[in-house]
Amino acid sequence: MVSQKASRPARQDDVVALTSETWHLFEELFGPGGLQGGCWCAFFRMAARDFDQSTPAEHKQYVRTTVCQGHPFGLLAVVDGRAQGWIAVGPRLANVRLAKSTVARVPANDDLHTIWSVTCFYIRRGARGSGLTDTLLGSAVRYAKEHGAGIIEGYPVVKRGAHLSASDLYHGELRTFLNAGFQCVEKRGVRRALVRLVLTKD
Repeated sequence: MVSQKASRPARQDDVVALTSETWHLFEELFGPGGLQGGCWCAFFRMAARDFDQSTPAEHKQYVRTTVCQGHPFGLLAVVDGRAQGWIAVGPRLANVRLAKSTVARVPANDDLHTIWSVTCFYIRRGARGSGLTDTLLGSAVRYAKEHGAGIIEGYPVVKRGAHLSASDLYHGELRTFLNAGFQCVEKRGVRRALVRLVLTKD
């Protein structure tokens, strides 16, 4: 029987990039269904028509091909040999769906080539509440900076005290980003925001 509880919180050094070598951890974490109706975290990476006309198996293959080609896709929090959490982070321009997003719209004249995006979090049920989201976001900031990003941004949910399910919170919560040093650029509607962190060079 699979344990439903991570035995200890993840540290920063437990966070690894999704690569062909760590694919099996991602695959096991997402399970046979690929989460969210078979998304496999391909939603923001694929054009709307391509995503809608593809099967969950094709979403999975798209992600695997992208990862095996060496493109940054996200990070896994690994505790005692099992992935317990996931954050999707990569260049904004690789997330083609953001180009038409009202939540992710950017000021005119922004250089999108320097921006990385955090688009998704997933924490295994038994590991929720253990700080993995904070650990993953902190690691994503460092990962983006190491890969030359000038800005990292997110599109979190403004919780406002309401009870929301995990499926409603996959963008992350606003307070999580603010606690990590991000600044709120603008509220986008009642429940969403655009946040950014400028990555200064050491």
